[in-house]
Amino acid sequence: MRWTWSVVAAGLCGMAGCGPEAVGTSPAGSAPEPLAASEALPAPIAPGEETETHSAPACSGPEGTAALAWSYVPRDDRALEFTGTMDAEGNLYATECPRFWEGPVELRTCELLSLGRDGSLRYRRPLSGTEYVHVDLSSGERLYGTLNGATARVSALAAADGSLLWTTPLPPLLDAGCQWAWVSAPVLTPSHLVVAVHATGERTACNALIALDAATGAVAWQINAPERLSQPIADAQGHLYTSTFHWGQEQTELLSYTAGGTQRWRQTRAGHREPVAVSNGTLLLSTEELADAGTGGFRATLGITGISHSRAEGELPFGPYPHGNVALGGKELLALADGRCTGASCPTEPHVSGQFFYGVDAASGALRWTLPVGDSPSAPLLTDRSTLLLVDRPVPEDCDFGCKGPDSYFDSYVHEFSQEGAERIACKLQGQAPFVTPPALHQGRLFLGAYLNWDSDNDGTPFLGIHAYELDAPMSPARSGWVTEGGGNGREGQPQ
Repeated sequence: MRWTWSVVAAGLCGMAGCGPEAVGTSPAGSAPEPLAASEALPAPIAPGEETETHSAPACSGPEGTAALAWSYVPRDDRALEFTGTMDAEGNLYATECPRFWEGPVELRTCELLSLGRDGSLRYRRPLSGTEYVHVDLSSGERLYGTLNGATARVSALAAADGSLLWTTPLPPLLDAGCQWAWVSAPVLTPSHLVVAVHATGERTACNALIALDAATGAVAWQINAPERLSQPIADAQGHLYTSTFHWGQEQTELLSYTAGGTQRWRQTRAGHREPVAVSNGTLLLSTEELADAGTGGFRATLGITGISHSRAEGELPFGPYPHGNVALGGKELLALADGRCTGASCPTEPHVSGQFFYGVDAASGALRWTLPVGDSPSAPLLTDRSTLLLVDRPVPEDCDFGCKGPDSYFDSYVHEFSQEGAERIACKLQGQAPFVTPPALHQGRLFLGAYLNWDSDNDGTPFLGIHAYELDAPMSPARSGWVTEGGGNGREGQPQ
């Protein structure tokens, strides 16, 4: 069975109602409709007030479904780029560009798009080819974005109206021979915006960790490296963590710097290790090890070692989304979904999806619990109810063809788990499109980017849209407890 994006969009219109421009949006410039009484926002939860809930969970829609609040479907000639970026008020930020473009990128006009929590269109701001960036994170009244390529750049924009505040071209900071650059997700420290850059030329490569003044975009400091740097992360004090991997030696060099660019420590590990999360002085290295964030020293081996992760020397240096795939914190728990591990406490039987949800002790590394989950599991999200949200696509036992990966036509579910590994509830998400962004959550409303032409063989360009779902309770992300790539648990940039 093969659907094109237009068939899927029509199905969404039947569920949610389509306007002339997008599903669930108001015409540009119009005031959003007032919230119904059932949508009135509860008082925000202050940091540190995360509490466990003992109320019986329920699905918000009929027959075990999560109610679809609204959907955003771009026009058929536009391509949406959305990484899950959301601000503290629940506003979403994305960019749209011509879906097919053959001319110079500098001549292309895109748009910065902001949707309100209720799906209303807040604004569309044109971005010229020299202004365009994809939005990676938000912090306060600002958005920060990056662009790869020959004109690689980092920019800041006003969240209120999308106006450009500053932009910093990156090629002038690198050697002249490095002509094409990849930029990591930007990470905020108290005063700087930090990116890792990997650039290549005909016979050369450039690697650098670059800190920009968050207010002006001026270069604060730059550290050049002989090898490609991993996605940097930052803790609440502004300390930075990254690594380089030496392919010939099969060895990793772990690095930590102060917010001012001074090296704190340098450690070496056999094999491949990348800092992916940090919380309360504990540093997670890939899915292999816990280290001391203050010294880089070894603390514990995780009880989920042996998960196969194929790597190639020519692979893209940074992932497509600026968020880590782990939840670290809350009851000293580290939660992540991944393939089958091979340690002593690991599952002894395979699962049809090949994916499991693991709960690991964040102090000892011991495996606390294991749950089989569906295909393509999302990053878990720690909530202020002291629970974990996970989105997946269950795989039938008789899976043979078309039931895994980007062309899967099976349904997706949002699960809520306790931190003891008990599933509290699973609700079907209306619409069969695979969800490809980490969950963004705001006071009981869940936002997900979805490939609407879910069988990507129908079109060489994946067609992305946004779905918003109501959950049964006004839960929000936990306000503290862990920090991962690109920022904090709330999908904002500033570590808390």
